[in-house]
Amino acid sequence: MYPDPSGREKVANNLAHSSLAVPPSFNICPHQEHIVSHRPPTKLLLFAHKPSKVGGEMPLCKASDVWTSLPLKVREQLSKRGVRFLMVRTNANSSASNISASRTWQEHWQTQDVSTARRLAAEQFPGVVTVDEHQTIYVRSPRLEAYKESEGITYYRTQLQNMYSLNWFWGDSDERINNEILEEIMGAVWSPCVVFTWQ
Repeated sequence: MYPDPSGREKVANNLAHSSLAVPPSFNICPHQEHIVSHRPPTKLLLFAHKPSKVGGEMPLCKASDVWTSLPLKVREQLSKRGVRFLMVRTNANSSASNISASRTWQEHWQTQDVSTARRLAAEQFPGVVTVDEHQTIYVRSPRLEAYKESEGITYYRTQLQNMYSLNWFWGDSDERINNEILEEIMGAVWSPCVVFTWQ
């Protein structure tokens, strides 16, 4: 699995991002784009300018199918407790911190100014944004619902399967969501997927 599914390069300001620049041997987990941000996109344009000669498959699935694929006990816990995330973005210019993170704030927010990065983090994500003495940025979300109901249908609406760049906790405590539940979620995300090859 690719360790950080959010490492994209800007193509145009606030408009589009290129495909992930990852080795073809990596498998990127299905996910909802920026679902934990203040403004997740309402529409996505997926386009293959030049399809892969080998590989390059893409999984798609309905978020409602993901929710119903979850074991009942997991759905009940998610519904009752909610979830929270901790995002950590380290400083590329500091070797003093022993914190490991999937990305630096310079990469994530494409700036060299920590104040700008902090402001962008607060604009983009719910919760509290703090900076430590090594200029590591922490985004601690409030309680979030892991599902959404609309017109009688329940949809999976979080990124618990993104264990690589976000740390996940139960929404009602400081207890980390254990690996057993995260594995159940990973299975539920993959099981209803239809995989197709780009044309």
